[in-house]
Amino acid sequence: MKQVTVFSQMLILLLACMLTMMTRSTHAAELLWVIPTYPASEPEKKSLIVETQFDYHLYTPHKGHNQVHLVQRKYASLDSADDSFVSRMSAISSVNYSWWLDTWQPSSKQLALQYYQQKGLDQPYWEKVWREKFVGRKIRLKQKVIYNDYIVMVYNVSNPNGKESYLDLPVVLKKESNDWLVSLDLRQSPLLRFSPWVEGIDSEKVIYE
Repeated sequence: MKQVTVFSQMLILLLACMLTMMTRSTHAAELLWVIPTYPASEPEKKSLIVETQFDYHLYTPHKGHNQVHLVQRKYASLDSADDSFVSRMSAISSVNYSWWLDTWQPSSKQLALQYYQQKGLDQPYWEKVWREKFVGRKIRLKQKVIYNDYIVMVYNVSNPNGKESYLDLPVVLKKESNDWLVSLDLRQSPLLRFSPWVEGIDSEKVIYE
């Protein structure tokens, strides 16, 4: 009986030692994931250039631009992206707020009006801007971009002297039912924010540690 008891005690001690060694080994393995096994220094800020590729078709007029010929509302159409763009520019240039609203995709119009209301950008505000920046100015279509289900019309509104201004602006259009309407679907897409045909750049600079 005494020999059995001694044997049992030795077995228990052996098992305890094995468990301790396994625990230490596991803990050491876990530390390898957080402690470098090679010489390391303090972290430094670096610049990373991220390039995103988009598949789209870019159309540019041979002479660099096409002047937009404005129309009266009774002759306006939303049948094509080109017609819809002309309709929108005509609405703005004639300071016709209700016509301008009709060129919006319903869901995008709701988003836009909610944002404008928060910022106090009401109808008189837009009418004032249009009179100052669009009425009597030349509107030139610079590029047309076809991207998935969207067509982006890139245009330029001239300075008072008729020369091109420094800023090109995009209007995103999408077909809904039978009409091409202004859409905000791409508002968070880097396609517009980092497009070389609008901003002149094709990459995004990201700071990381």
